[in-house]
Amino acid sequence: MSRWCTAHRIFAPLVWPTQNKDDALGSFVPVYWYAYVVFSSFVLSCPEQHTMIPPQDGTFLASERAFEGKVVVITGGASGIGKALAIEFFNCGAKVALLDLQECSGFLPGEERSGSSQHRRRRYQYLTLPCDVTHPKQVEDAISFIKKSWGKIDIYCSNAGIMFTPNPQERSNEVTRYSNTQWEKIFRVNVLSHLIASRILIPDWEVGKGDGIFVMTASAAGLLTQIGDASYGVSKAAAVSFAEHMAITHPTIQVHCLCPQAVDTPLVDPATMGQNSAMRDGMVSAEYVAKNTLQAIKQRDFWIFPHPQVSEYVKRKATDHARWLKGMQRLRQHLNNGNSREQIPSSKI
Repeated sequence: MSRWCTAHRIFAPLVWPTQNKDDALGSFVPVYWYAYVVFSSFVLSCPEQHTMIPPQDGTFLASERAFEGKVVVITGGASGIGKALAIEFFNCGAKVALLDLQECSGFLPGEERSGSSQHRRRRYQYLTLPCDVTHPKQVEDAISFIKKSWGKIDIYCSNAGIMFTPNPQERSNEVTRYSNTQWEKIFRVNVLSHLIASRILIPDWEVGKGDGIFVMTASAAGLLTQIGDASYGVSKAAAVSFAEHMAITHPTIQVHCLCPQAVDTPLVDPATMGQNSAMRDGMVSAEYVAKNTLQAIKQRDFWIFPHPQVSEYVKRKATDHARWLKGMQRLRQHLNNGNSREQIPSSKI
């Protein structure tokens, strides 16, 4: 329809004003009508390229040019941090591939849904692919499809993660309450998914001599533990350790470890927020985490701490571990007593 309007704007002024028989152009009306029809048919026969107006909120700036044209893969891209990362990268001109078990939609203005096909928006493109990140074959197939479509992968955000919803009334068995099957599941998603992706990506990246960037979404829980949920804290601690090992073993690959505290995502259960130790420093938006992540990538910072307090907590833990343990015990008792709205001075943790 936009092309028909283009032809109309060009030729209509030459045709419709010639209603006066005395008009000098009147005798040429048939000629203009013929040109109008021919040109319109030609325009409409050309493949249409859908366009998107670049963001008007200042997000596409010169400082973000570093990501323009980069191929970015994001797991867990349907919601939360993954979706926020996708939008942020997309606004910076990257080609974004979203991997998730759920449908990925709502990334573009006016978009209601997106399928598994390729979508084009001016210079920017993105793909949505159904994928279970715990299944090596599905991950391999998805990566192969992306490389076949765009030729390479520059940045891989291994972001998919899960967290079980605890029963607030069950506090006595925080370490053992989840079954072996649940522990295996959370380790497959929160830890093994990073290994599966790295096995596929590292060989190509090392041949490219440092062209790859691997971003793992861990958690501050992996550095400081998660009071009330051993399965989550332990799995994220393993993810942190894996990120460190990857950075040490493969120095030509740029590795990042994202460790936020509470983030406003579907993982946060409103019913248990009062017993969530990560809430003590407030909850930030997924968009804020995404902006911090892109900034850290540009600065080549291994650690990504959207909550700056985490860095200080880690130092205290390393300086006097016995004191830190006692402080965490006090914090757990404080939360279990229902005093979630009262803050324990951070100096006592």
